[in-house]
Amino acid sequence: MGKKGLKKDLAIILIAVVTLMAMFLSPADAVSVNPNFNANFLYKLSDFTGIIPYMGGKVRIDQDRNETYVLYQHTVKVFNEKGMEIYRFGDSENLGRVHDLAIDHEGNILVLTEIGQGSDLDTVIIRCNFKGDPLERIAIKGIPQDFKEFRPGSMVYRDGQIYLVDGSNLRVAIIDVNGQVRKTIDLVPLSELREQDRGDVQLGGFSVDASGNMLFTLPVLFSATVLSPDGKVATFGEPGSLPGKFGVVADIMRDNRGNIFVADRLKSIVSVYDSSFKFMAEFGGRGNDPGSLVVPQEIAIGADDRLYVTQLANRGVSVFRLYYNK
Repeated sequence: MGKKGLKKDLAIILIAVVTLMAMFLSPADAVSVNPNFNANFLYKLSDFTGIIPYMGGKVRIDQDRNETYVLYQHTVKVFNEKGMEIYRFGDSENLGRVHDLAIDHEGNILVLTEIGQGSDLDTVIIRCNFKGDPLERIAIKGIPQDFKEFRPGSMVYRDGQIYLVDGSNLRVAIIDVNGQVRKTIDLVPLSELREQDRGDVQLGGFSVDASGNMLFTLPVLFSATVLSPDGKVATFGEPGSLPGKFGVVADIMRDNRGNIFVADRLKSIVSVYDSSFKFMAEFGGRGNDPGSLVVPQEIAIGADDRLYVTQLANRGVSVFRLYYNK
């Protein structure tokens, strides 16, 4: 085994250890080096009994209708602009084993799910109405031979295109709304990895911004990458305990001002970088304060500058307001 391969193996072990340790470490203070940005805690997503004690999950935003969707244990709950649950779906068998969801420009809910069992197991997209009632099953067509092991576990909808992501094998397929593959992308060579790294190195997070740039993190490489539609790759990040350095990175998202937000599981923070990858601020941190975070996982940003963070330890989904002075 070469030095590079050994380094990745050790990094994988380190991630597993430090993620567990992060749940018990002492509190960390928020840091800001940019006076024009601030993030204030607002509330946690709730129902009529109180805060919902989610432990992880996926959070998605319907920007046009200002509604929040949380997928947890194959059930989807929908929340209004005040963070209160208004309805749920997916807890019946008609949607299969739900892995992710997205909302298209017409307000339909696209559900990425697995239907069937054993050798008959198939990954499909089900288009649902706003109540989660199935309208149409969309088969994924045209997967190339070199993507035969493609098993997407997450999905992003952007401007009429659906991005299917296999985070374990570092592959992305872009399909149209009819399920036809239009483009495939292999993230292994773009990340300067080797073929033998496939399956060992996994994505920490993935998103697509308003300009069609794909953003993703690789925890074992302590890196975040922006991949433009024309194939240009820009990577930033380095390990360290100082503000702006990466611990164990998870999800990544860009706001409508071009700033990049990265969740860090080890530090239990969300770090903020400008469009030039210059560190701006970090917020959250371990502790028992309302705005503290415990091993943040996924993030989402609404059109109203609210940022949603899923986390572990039954701490639920925290919502922050992002403030920009200019």
